[in-house]
Amino acid sequence: MQKIVVALTSYPKRINGVHKVIKSLWTQKKCADEIILYLSTAEFPYKEADMPKELLSMLGKNGFRIEWVEGNLKSHKKYYYVLQKYQDDIVITVDDDVIYDRNMIYDLLKSYERFPYAVSARRARIILKDEDVITKYKEWDGFLEEYVNQPRMDLCAIGVGGVLYPPMCATKDWFVKDRIKNLAENQDDLWLKYNEVKNQIPVVYIGGSSKDIHMENEDNTLCEKNLYGGENDSCIQKLISDAKQFGRKVFTPWFSRLLQPNEYILQKKQYYRHKTEELFASIQDKPVYLYGAGQRAGRIIRILDDFNLKDQIKNIIVSNKEDNPLVLDGIEVCPIDEMNSLSGAQVICGVSNIYIDEVSGLLKQYECEMVNLDVDAIIRYYTD
Repeated sequence: MQKIVVALTSYPKRINGVHKVIKSLWTQKKCADEIILYLSTAEFPYKEADMPKELLSMLGKNGFRIEWVEGNLKSHKKYYYVLQKYQDDIVITVDDDVIYDRNMIYDLLKSYERFPYAVSARRARIILKDEDVITKYKEWDGFLEEYVNQPRMDLCAIGVGGVLYPPMCATKDWFVKDRIKNLAENQDDLWLKYNEVKNQIPVVYIGGSSKDIHMENEDNTLCEKNLYGGENDSCIQKLISDAKQFGRKVFTPWFSRLLQPNEYILQKKQYYRHKTEELFASIQDKPVYLYGAGQRAGRIIRILDDFNLKDQIKNIIVSNKEDNPLVLDGIEVCPIDEMNSLSGAQVICGVSNIYIDEVSGLLKQYECEMVNLDVDAIIRYYTD
C-alpha cells in the first residue's frame, strides 16, 4: 500500500525548535504514515545524546523517527535519502523552522490527485529570462495567484512551504553526490528544479497559507548568502552551463518558453485589470469611493485610470480636512463627516494596510463597506 512519508533535516543551530515542527505534522488534517528527520553524524557526533529532550520524547510516536547519515549533504539531506528509499510512495519534504498549517499535507495530496505526474508546492517562484540569460534569483516573482493549479515548467518549488514529490519521479542523476557538491552545494531547491527540467517534470503551485508560522532563527546566514549575496545566482549559472550539455532537445525548448520580465509584468497587469473589472462589475449598482488622499491613493487612481475605471470613483473621502488637498487627480476630496450619506457605499482603502482595522471600524460607523480589492498586489507591478 502506498504510504505518505514526510521528511526534513536540521542542524545544531536549529535543532532546539524542531519538536514544534513535528507537533504541527502530528496535528495535520491528513497525517503522514512516517515522519523522518535526517541528521548527520558529522554535526551530531553523539547522536541522541546531542538531541534536546523535547525531541527525544517524541521518538517512536505517530511514525516519527530520526535517521542518522554519514557525511553532510546539508539541506539536500531532506530529499536525498527518502526519495531513494521510498520510490513507490508519496514523499513530502518540509523545513525545520516552520510550524505548518494543519491543511498542509491534505492540500498537497489534493493537488497530487489532480496532477499525479507533477511536483506540487505551496510556495514557488517563476523563473524569468533576460534575452539569453536567466535573470537574478531575487527577480523571480513569488506572487503567483493567477498560476494556482497550473502545471508549469517555469516554476521553481520552494521547500519552505512544503513540497510533494510523486512516486518514481526521481532518477539516479538526482543523487550524484559529487555533482550536488560541485553545482549546488547549498541550493537544494535549484538542484531539484534542474533535475525536474532535465526529466521534464512540471511544478504545480497550489497556493500558500497565511497560517504557517515561521519561527525566528538565530542563523539566517545561508538564506542571506543565497538571496542577497549572489550565491543562488552563481549556482544558477553553473546549472545552466551544465544543462546545455544534456542536449538542445530539452534545455533549448524549455529556455525559449521562459517569460522575460516585461512580458511577465504585462501579463500581471492584464490579470489584475481583469480581476478589478470583475469586481467593479459586481458592485456597479452601488457608489464607489476611495478612502485616503496621499501618495498611495494617488497611485491607485492612476492605476484605475489605466484600467479605464477612474470614472467609477464618485469621491475621495478622508477623516479630516487637515493636510489633505481639495482635489486629487481630478477627483474631489471630501471629509467623511461632511458626506450626506454613505450607507451601502463601497470604499477602496487608499491608505497603508497598517491602518486597515482603523479604517474598517470608521466605515462601519457610516454603514459602508470596504471593497475587497488587493491593492498591494496591483501596486506591486506598477511603478510611477
